[in-house]
Amino acid sequence: MPVPQSALAVRVASAIVLAVPTIAAIAWGRPALEAWLAVGVVLMAREWHMLCGGAGWSAARLTLLIGALAALALATGDRTEAAVAVALLGVPVAYAMARREPGAQPWFTAAGLPYIALAAVALSWMRARPDVGLLNIVWVFGVVWATDIAAYFVGRTLGGPKLAPRVSPGKTWSGAIGGAVGAVAVGVGLALGADADPAPAGLASLLLSAVAQAGDLAESAVKRHFGVKDSGAIIPGHGGLFDRADALLAAAPVAALALYLVGANALWR
Repeated sequence: MPVPQSALAVRVASAIVLAVPTIAAIAWGRPALEAWLAVGVVLMAREWHMLCGGAGWSAARLTLLIGALAALALATGDRTEAAVAVALLGVPVAYAMARREPGAQPWFTAAGLPYIALAAVALSWMRARPDVGLLNIVWVFGVVWATDIAAYFVGRTLGGPKLAPRVSPGKTWSGAIGGAVGAVAVGVGLALGADADPAPAGLASLLLSAVAQAGDLAESAVKRHFGVKDSGAIIPGHGGLFDRADALLAAAPVAALALYLVGANALWR
C-alpha cells in the first residue's frame, strides 16, 4: 500500500531531526555521546515499562532507569565489565519489583534492563576505542540506518512475499534483501575509504544487517504480544523511541562483542 506523501514527509522530517543530534554526539565523542545516550535511556525506560503494562514512577520503572544509567556511567568510566554485570545482575531485581506492580508483566519488564543498557554500553565502548572508535561506530550506525532506509523504500517499491506476516505484515523479502545490499554498500564504502580490505567489511556488514533486521522483528513480536501498533508516540511518523531504535538495540551489542573478540580495529587493518 502506497504511503501518503504527507505521512512520508513527516517520517523523513522526524528522522532528520533525530539524526542531527545523534550524528553530532557521535562526532564529538565523550561526554556528548554518553549524555545523548543517557537521554535515550531515560525515555526508553519509561516507554518499555509502559509497554509491559506498568504505569507511573513505580519501583520497577526506577529499577530499569537506575540500572541502565548506572551501567552507562560505568561504561563511561571505562569499567565495561562492571557495566555489563550491572545490566545482567539487575534483571532479578527488576523482576522482583515488577511482580509487586499490578498489570506489569515481570519477565518482559525485567528483560528491558539488558535490552536498553547493553546497547548503550556497547556504543560507549566502541566510540572510546583508540584510533578506530569513530570509524567503528559510524559503521554500526551506517549499517543500521542503511538497512532501515533501503528496506523501507525497496520493500514499498517492489513489494512481494512477506518476510514474517504473523509478526510484521508490512515487511517483505524484497525489503530485507534491499536492506542487506544497502548495508554491504556502507561497509564496503567505509573500508575503501579507510584503505582496508572491503571483503571482510562487506561480509561483517551483511551479518550485522541480518542482526539489525532480527532486532526489528523481535520488537514487532513484543508489540504484537502486547497488542499495540507502536511502542509510544514520541516521534511523529515513527511511533516510540523503540520503534526507531529497535535494530540498533540488537546490532550494537553484537557488533561490540564481535569487535572485542577479534580486535576493535579488525575491519580496517
